[in-house]
Amino acid sequence: ACADTMEYNGKYMMKNNYEGSKNLFHYCQDRRIPFIYASSASTYGNGTHGFVETPEAEEALNPYAYSKLLFDRYV
Repeated sequence: ACADTMEYNGKYMMKNNYEGSKNLFHYCQDRRIPFIYASSASTYGNGTHGFVETPEAEEALNPYAYSKLLFDRYV
């Protein structure tokens, strides 16, 4: 996973964060291992729409936040 919020290579971020998280999630699911996932406040952008878990409040401002947001929606 890449936790560098300043990484702007979208393909790199999607491969490492989104696809990597999906692989780990399925690995755990297949083996009945608890999967504990922490998202990121960055999925809400600058907070213009608040920090509540609704689609209206989601506003990823960079590739890192977008990769986290997509995985949030996936799980």
